Amino acid sequence: MASFAARRVLCNLKTPTLAPIRKRYAFESRRALHVTPVVQKKKNTDFEDLFADEGEILSEVPEDLKTPVPVASTSDAIPASARRQAKFDELLVFMKPRLGKTPSKKLPLIRTGAWSDLFSLATTKEQMEAVVELMPQWQASGRVFKDSNSELFIRRCEQLDCPQLALAVFGDYARYNMPLTLTGANQLLHSLHLNHPIETLVTAAALYPVYGLPPAGTVVTSASLLAAAYVRVHEQKDAAQKEQPEPRNTLLELRTGLDALISKHGSLKKIRKRMDSRNRECVWTRWSLDKVDKALAVTTGQGLSKHPKISPEAAAV
Repeated sequence: MASFAARRVLCNLKTPTLAPIRKRYAFESRRALHVTPVVQKKKNTDFEDLFADEGEILSEVPEDLKTPVPVASTSDAIPASARRQAKFDELLVFMKPRLGKTPSKKLPLIRTGAWSDLFSLATTKEQMEAVVELMPQWQASGRVFKDSNSELFIRRCEQLDCPQLALAVFGDYARYNMPLTLTGANQLLHSLHLNHPIETLVTAAALYPVYGLPPAGTVVTSASLLAAAYVRVHEQKDAAQKEQPEPRNTLLELRTGLDALISKHGSLKKIRKRMDSRNRECVWTRWSLDKVDKALAVTTGQGLSKHPKISPEAAAV
């Protein structure tokens, strides 16, 4: 019985743990490595010896290798005009086999914006004529031009001094199928009103109803451009011709028509307030009305209502 009790007592005693031993070894492992000054000095000396001959190595490099050689850009060597010509020719060659009812190449398709690219890249009348030759095949392909294509085409024809080419295109809708907007029609009149016969402008004005536009005489910008064109022709006549009844009566009719048109909008003052000087059509209108006003005042003794003076240079905007 006594032996059994003794064993129970021994079992209840706590077994000593290894924590003190582990703590001791952990403390010793955290001790920093000792580096003597002699060893540290030797290491620094070896490190410096690695770059001891740096100056000698650099001195052996030839002078021509030390200076970087500039590399000329390929695009800078080609003039901008030549690059533009190359882009135009490349796009024209790309489009030709993909147009018509039975194109020899179908893919990749031609995007409608490619026409605007051609108009923008063209720099001569001959290039614009080459583009116009392709236009009928666009309709044959079952495609249609956008209004933006039409307006850019007219603007580029004016800039390249070939507005009659644009007039020929819009004069044959069945062949070219190019739409005409009111903005484009005003641009067409503007491109013709300074240097072309009055009959040419009358032909352009006759296209308005063909394309579903209001008559040119009912649009302020169009009517003012037509009136300015007639005034230009009238001023080119000699004094004897100006005194003839017919030219004088025509100017009186112009004044009556413009006054009636202006009265529908209230007055020239109200028209001026609604006009934006940054808009080219507004500039054309104000300049044309100013020109007509002066001519009427000189010839008939009575001009149009008062409106702001616009310099002739503004008409070239």
